[in-house]
Amino acid sequence: VVRGDDAGGDQIVDLFDRVTDWASPRRDQLRKWGLIGALFVFVAGLAWAIRATPELALTLRIGPLLLLLLLSAPAGTVLNTIELHTLSRIAGGPMSWRTSLELTVYTSAANMLPVPGGVVTKLAGMKAHAVGYKTASAVIVLSFLAWAGYTFLCSGMALWFLDQAVIAGLFVAAGTTLLAACALGYARYEDWSRVALVAILRIVYFIVEVLRYFMAFAAIG
Repeated sequence: VVRGDDAGGDQIVDLFDRVTDWASPRRDQLRKWGLIGALFVFVAGLAWAIRATPELALTLRIGPLLLLLLLSAPAGTVLNTIELHTLSRIAGGPMSWRTSLELTVYTSAANMLPVPGGVVTKLAGMKAHAVGYKTASAVIVLSFLAWAGYTFLCSGMALWFLDQAVIAGLFVAAGTTLLAACALGYARYEDWSRVALVAILRIVYFIVEVLRYFMAFAAIG
């Protein structure tokens, strides 16, 4: 007897397998159309945002906007590409740098959609490089745990300076717990040099995100 939830999950995995098996040998042909599709999503999202905020043109500051576009976006893409390349090696299915960059672009575009497209894109990339769903999901989730842990720690520090000692303590405890769980999860792969690289990349990316928000607020006044 197969439970309904299990049957539904198996059908999703089977569909995902078939799509991946069809796309893998056609990667070269799909690359061009994938990048064009990603660019279309970016342009459509930007156009929608501008139309939805007509007063934006009255307050927009060009200097911070150019810094936002020219510095933060490429920096984020480079950092995410290095991280995805590193995660693929930890998982045992090393991607090329070109594939890691392309998947990062697809992921950024997919994240603009009202579905968890970014995660699905990374899973598909891992599967195409002979990494099982369990391992691929594990390394991606552990990467998110690292991000969440840093976020809670930094938030706790900010709350401490705002004289919110109790909440700050809870946030620091949550951040420490998440980072400990992340470390325990990565321990099974015994690849600490690459795990350390992922940790450093997360710290650097956190700083880039802070600068990105700062420039975004400066751009809109």
